Order: sequence, then structure tokens, then C-alpha cells
Amino acid sequence: MLKSVLLAVVTLAIAIGGGAASVWWMLERGLPARGWVPHANPAAANANPYVRAQLSRSGALTLGRAEGLSFIAKTDSTGEPFSANCDYLLEGPLPTARFWTLWAADPALNPLPARGPRPSALHSQQTLRSADGGMRVAASPRPQPGNWLLVGAPGPFTLVLTLYDTPAAGFQGAAPPALPDIVRTGCGA
Repeated sequence: MLKSVLLAVVTLAIAIGGGAASVWWMLERGLPARGWVPHANPAAANANPYVRAQLSRSGALTLGRAEGLSFIAKTDSTGEPFSANCDYLLEGPLPTARFWTLWAADPALNPLPARGPRPSALHSQQTLRSADGGMRVAASPRPQPGNWLLVGAPGPFTLVLTLYDTPAAGFQGAAPPALPDIVRTGCGA
């Protein structure tokens, strides 16, 4: 009898402890991904419960489905995590959108602080577009020619691309729209 009770207690402890550890891991680390990942709307009927928990925990306001769509990148296109000491080139197509923003954030999605007069954000009204309508942006801690996004905070960072008033917001369940590639072009001292 005592052996059965002890076995049940140990089983419950492992199940509860393992479950709590897996929830903590998903809330802190999230799902592994390469390049851009849709930042899901927690109000959507098919929203991932971990996404809902992360957004509830952070207190962040999200866009309604008709307002726009956000994508987050924590790694380059090869799956390597971003490093604030490296230079990156974002190049490629953008879905049709009335307005878009691209900004650098820490891993908790807090905007990186501005350094001098240069903010760590760009938007569609201030960037040069390529002939095919795509974007070409250098993300680097050092000044770059053309469109330059400052990512000068120490440690890892995250890129957030938000498309406002876009038909791409209706891709629910289908393949996400084509987004710019993120290529590491070098690391400096």
C-alpha cells in the first residue's frame, strides 16, 4: 500500500514538475525558427496557447486582424542568432502594405534605445526601395550606406517587421507571405 502511494506521489511530482518546466521553457524561449516568424494575434480562434500566454505576460497590445500583421526574427536566414556585433543585410520582397515599420528590440521585445539622434527603427516613408519594390536595409552597429537600422545594444537582439493595412493579414493557416532574407555580411570588432 505504502509503495503504491509513494509511486503515485513520485509520478505526480514528475508530471507536474515536467509540465511546469515545459511551460516555462516555451514562455522564455519560444519555438525555434529561422528568419521571420508571424507574431500571432492572440484573439484569433486558432491562436497558439503559448503565444497567448507570452502576450498576456508581457502586457503588449496587439494589432487586430484587419489592422495589420507583425513578424519577428531572432535569427538570420541560416538559423544563427543575431549578434549586435555583426552586420546584416535584409533584402527581398515585402508584401503589399499601406505602411510598414522595422525596428530592433531586445529578446523581450522592448525597443532598443536610440543612440544619439539615430533611432533603432525605420518605416516605409523614410526608406529607399529597390526597383522591384523590395527592401534593402543594412542592420548594423556601425553606419552603413543606404537604408541603415542601428542595432548597437550589447548582446542578442530581435527584429520586428509590422505591416499595417495589408492583405497579407489573411494568410491564416496558409504559407506566410514572402519576406526579405536576412544575411549576415560580417562581424566587426
